[in-house]
Amino acid sequence: MNFKKFESAEKLRGGYYTPADLATFLARWVSKISPNRTLEPSCGDGIFFEAINNSKLSGEIVGFELDEAEAQKSQERAQTLGLSRVNIRASDFLGWALEAMDDKTERFDAVIGNPPFIRYQYLPALFQDRAQAIFDRVGCKFTKHTNAWVSFVLASFELLRPGGRLAMVVPSEIIHVMHAQSLRSYLGANARRLIVVDPEELWFDGTLQGAVLLLVEKKKKATDYAEGLGIYPVRGRDFLQFDPEDVFNTPQSINGKTVEGKWTRALLAPATRELLDELIATNLARRFDEVADVDVGIVTGANKFFLVEDETVQRFGLQKWAYPMFGRSEHCPGII
Repeated sequence: MNFKKFESAEKLRGGYYTPADLATFLARWVSKISPNRTLEPSCGDGIFFEAINNSKLSGEIVGFELDEAEAQKSQERAQTLGLSRVNIRASDFLGWALEAMDDKTERFDAVIGNPPFIRYQYLPALFQDRAQAIFDRVGCKFTKHTNAWVSFVLASFELLRPGGRLAMVVPSEIIHVMHAQSLRSYLGANARRLIVVDPEELWFDGTLQGAVLLLVEKKKKATDYAEGLGIYPVRGRDFLQFDPEDVFNTPQSINGKTVEGKWTRALLAPATRELLDELIATNLARRFDEVADVDVGIVTGANKFFLVEDETVQRFGLQKWAYPMFGRSEHCPGII
């Protein structure tokens, strides 16, 4: 177990910054709708401002960064880039968002960014209360396992104008983790279309936290048809050279079961989904939880201490205590 007092300042504030090429890809997609007003709810040192500048994204930009030193870096970077209509606020986004939701003039055409990945128990009490208040405000069920990024996405999407776009880097756990179920249901009900760009590799060095790109377009009217979710698997970074609009429109979207529950169903090919439904309908397949239990094997934030290579095991004679480990199910193919 890792305790809060042993965590790095970077991890406690969720400060894993987005690679410039990924930020630029998201900015290019958002720029397709020529937003007049864009929100960056956790701007850090301002990497997305460079992406915005590279993508010729114009209009007003409102950014939030709780750390005053980082907020200053963001402001200076925006000024250096010549972005004149940038307003950086060194304050808590969630606290502001709770008030802004009641002010209909505080709406945005686009949201872009990388929300902080911070465990609920690591948040100060005030921020815990605000995170829960966001869920209550949009009518979603809250659990105290909820990571901070979920509240950021909920609040950001709520502040989008009809037809607006949200483009964010979020943990890959959005696809399956239980504390994001309310978010998945909320997006499924209010988005016209959702796309998850899912990489095979890890994008953040020094962490086992997988990340994906979330591209969401909000319905223009509540009665509009919801296409549902599509997943766009990628290997490497070649996809960054494609038109982001093509990436958004390529996957076949599915709704219903996938949007209401976990999004893992969207990882299957259409023919596989049809076969699975047929097997279940005819009682030829059994649910996994009828025959086995699933539990967490190892959870640790101190990866460099607890996860070692075979060479280290041999060198220090750790065979008696060492167990093989994989980071994702993709690392152990062949399980049926």
